Amino acid sequence: MGISFLYKTLEPSSGLLRFYGENWTGNHDSGSALDIRDLTGLRGRHLAFQRSPPFSHDMIKRHYFPLIILIALLGFCTDHAIAEEDLESTITCLLAYVKNADVVFIRNNREHPPEEAAAHMRRKYEYFKDQIKTPEDFTLLAGAKSLMTGKAYQVRMKDGKTMLTQKWLENALAKYRRKGGSP
Repeated sequence: MGISFLYKTLEPSSGLLRFYGENWTGNHDSGSALDIRDLTGLRGRHLAFQRSPPFSHDMIKRHYFPLIILIALLGFCTDHAIAEEDLESTITCLLAYVKNADVVFIRNNREHPPEEAAAHMRRKYEYFKDQIKTPEDFTLLAGAKSLMTGKAYQVRMKDGKTMLTQKWLENALAKYRRKGGSP
């Protein structure tokens, strides 16, 4: 017969063995007291008393492991929600930047006002939403080139110089991050 306890104390004055744990084969519940005299009939049999701290590895695994997993999942979900919210707000800011820009957008050799360019990028963002995990993904998938022709989008500045829309958006994103807000 084997007995194992997570924690036990001997109360000499009362002759009771106080135990907390499991695997007691008698009709005693965890945390109850066992009279040492009850063990006298077990002479000659192997008694295994395991000295374990009050919080053993097994107890932690059984009782606290689900709690640890829950806390980790909540942390992951919160981080994911915050990251998703940050992504959405960053893209919304970039789209507002496009819409309010004082430039001409060139897509497939045709000029478009900023409002049209922002609407077009919004549609592409909605189309690629599952693939866009970062603002850089947005600039690449929604602001870089035409899916139909493969031709790169461009912006023409007030001074007449042109640059790739992807580079222009990356510059705006860098400015947004430096300022901690709108570009």
